[in-house]
Formats: sequence, C-alpha cells, structure tokens
Amino acid sequence: MQSLPSVSNHWNLRQSVRTDSREHFPLTQASENGPKESEYVLACKAFDASSNSIAIAISNHQIQIRDKETLSHQIRFQAHSERINEIAPYSNCMLATCSSDEYTHIWDTRQASPTPVQIIHCQSCVWSVSVNAQNTMVLAGTEDAVRFFDLRTGRQVSFYGESHSESITKVRFHPQKQDFIVSASEDGVVCYYDTRQTDEDEALESILNVESAVTTFGFFGMNYENIFCLTGSETLDLWNLEHAQRLHHFASVRDDLTALGVPTHYLIDGIASSELSASPDAFMTLFTGDHGGSLNCIQIGSSLQGITLNPVSRLTGGHTECVRCLTYSPERQVLYTGGEDARLSAWIPLLQSAECAQVPSSGKLSSQSSIRAARQSCRPY
Repeated sequence: MQSLPSVSNHWNLRQSVRTDSREHFPLTQASENGPKESEYVLACKAFDASSNSIAIAISNHQIQIRDKETLSHQIRFQAHSERINEIAPYSNCMLATCSSDEYTHIWDTRQASPTPVQIIHCQSCVWSVSVNAQNTMVLAGTEDAVRFFDLRTGRQVSFYGESHSESITKVRFHPQKQDFIVSASEDGVVCYYDTRQTDEDEALESILNVESAVTTFGFFGMNYENIFCLTGSETLDLWNLEHAQRLHHFASVRDDLTALGVPTHYLIDGIASSELSASPDAFMTLFTGDHGGSLNCIQIGSSLQGITLNPVSRLTGGHTECVRCLTYSPERQVLYTGGEDARLSAWIPLLQSAECAQVPSSGKLSSQSSIRAARQSCRPY
C-alpha cells in the first residue's frame, strides 16, 4: 500500500438529515422505528460557488433545495409525474431536471413556489441532462437520441440518433471544450462529438467500446482529456477521449477492494483530482459503497506497478442503506451524499480526528456497519 494521501481524502461526518416525512427522527430511531419508507434520494448536485444551495431529487418525483451549510429546507416542489433521472444546476439559481415522463424542465429556484420556466418535450424517456457553460443550450440523453435544445426557447435545434443502438444513459458537455460533447449508452459505447459539424457522422470524433452498459462517466486530466466510465456490471474503465485509447480496465473492482479489506458491493461515482485535492500521483478519486451505508474513498493513480487502486479512508455513520449519489462543493470542501435511507449527509475533510475513519497500517479499513445479505439495486438502468 502507498502512504496516505492528502488531508482532503479523510472525511468526518458533519451533519446528516432525513429528506422524507420522518426528517426530524435521529438516524438510528428513524431506521429502526416502523416500516421502511419508500422515499429515497436519487440525485444530489451543488449549485456553483456563488450559491448557498444544493439540489436533491427524491424518489417521489420531488425536488428539494437545501442550504449547503445547514442542510435545512429552502424550498421543495413536485417536479415531474414520473421518476426524476438527473438534475443539473447552472448559474446560481437555475436547475434543469429530466424524467421518465419524457420531459426536461427548467426551474428558477428563486421562486417561492416554482413553476417550470421551460417545459421541453423530449419525445421519449430522458435519462440524462447537461447545460453548456454559456447557459444557452441543454443536452438531453433519451431512449433513442441525443437531443439539443435552445435553453431560451425550448426548441430542439439538433439531434444525434445514429451513433447508439440503445438508450443514452449519460450526456455531458466537455468542461473546457464546449463545442464538444460526450454520450454514453446501454450499448456499451461512449461517443465523443465535435458539434461544430452539422452531420452526425462528421461530428463523431471517436468511439470508445467499453463493452458493458455505461451508467455514468466523468472527466479527468489536466485538460479533461480523459474519462472514467462506471458500468452496470460494476467495472471501471479509464479512456483517453481524443485518441480513443483505453488506459486501464478494472474488471473486478469490488473483489480487488474487498481483498484489500475494503468491503465493496457497488461503485457510486468518481471525482477528478483537479476538483478534489489528492496526492500528486492520483488523477481521480473513486467512491464505492456497501449495503450497510458505508462509503470507501479510493484514489486511482500511477505507481511503479502501473495504474492502481489505493484505498485511503472509509466514511461511516452517515447512512444505514445504499448510497446512491454524491456531489462535491470545492469552495466549501464539503462532500454531500444521498441514499436509500432518505438521508442527505455532509462530510468535511480532516487530517486527524477520532471521528474520522482512518486506514490502519495493515492497509485495511475498519467497518462500523453491518452488511445486508441481499443487495437492492442501486442503479437506475
């Protein structure tokens, strides 16, 4: 095992609140008293640094806007008639949401009782949504196409319908090259496009064959030239976008981490090292979880052995069931997580704390939660 990396990868639970009707119950009482609630946190995303808000999507089709510091309610509203599949805050108050009801909605969260400022019909189930840096274009990943809409009028201006053979599970504008987009699909393919080209075939810059349904991806690298892909079969792929080069394939992440003493039943998401402070050799941080609600913080980086998984800390006490989502607020250095226990938790980095789970010298991480015998699905696809 490598030596422990920087302070930002050791987390202490700052606060945890329920997001359902049992919000004011303590963690243990709420989880043990009465039948399990059907409401849980599907997605969470922090607004930009100028905002004090975080948005969360609940399984009852509700959106909640909460305070980043206290996690208290600011507003809540019913956003869709069916499952909310993704949310995308932009600027300091606007929010895009997409749903299985075939609609993408645009919200101004400054309103006390929000109504959509744009209602965009996407013609089929919408799995993913992304807004460009100029806040002029919204990208929707649907069952049959990648669709482009003018954010000001709600009108479709373009679509790509030939590159994927199954539902598009994730779409993103490139963080630095806003004329470029990435789409991923259940067909196991990731596509990289130059949208300055009007023809879809000409726009297609590279095709990455991940070989398994892609549930999510994220960018990393000095110029965000690489992506990580998490799949429905719980594998992790690292790719260079421009050259369509596979950098590494982790075929058995769960088994590999469990063998290191890090109980891992599912992969949650990753964060680039440029966003989350890490050791010089690490280029991203992967978060995994177990059925008892604990999270593992795993650095991925280069070593003499090649690209390796390096467990650095275990986050316990914030959840009692599967963690479904996370988001990081770099200006506050706070990690937010949401789970099937209907809880939203906030974690802060600490160098040393009796409350913060540490990695023992053996390289194994201590466990403070029981593990369920059977896993409930933690994937939307």
